[in-house]
Amino acid sequence: MLVYNAEDDCCFRAPLVKPYVFDAVKPFFNLYGKSENLVWHENLDPATHNYQLDNRLQAYKFFSRDFGLPEITGEPGVAGEIKSYDELIVGLAERVDKLENRVK
Repeated sequence: MLVYNAEDDCCFRAPLVKPYVFDAVKPFFNLYGKSENLVWHENLDPATHNYQLDNRLQAYKFFSRDFGLPEITGEPGVAGEIKSYDELIVGLAERVDKLENRVK
C-alpha cells in the first residue's frame, strides 16, 4: 500500500509521484494477476505530512483485507488513550539536571 499526502509539506506530494511510483508499477502486478496487492491512497484530510485518522483507517482496511481479517472501520477505545499536553510532560530537564549532578 502506497500512502501519499496531497499537500505534503515535507516530502513527495501525491499528485507528483503517483505516475512514477504507482501507475508505472501497477502493470507488473496486473501481469502476474496480483493487481489487488498494490494499492494507492491519496490522503486529502488533512493532506499534509501525517499519519492521522484517514491514513490509519486506510492502512487498517488494507491490512484487514490482506490478512483475511474482518474490516476495521474505526478505532474503538483509542479516544481514552489520548493524553493531553500536560499529561505528556515527563520532566526530562529536571531528570537530566539530577543525572549531571551525579556524574560530577
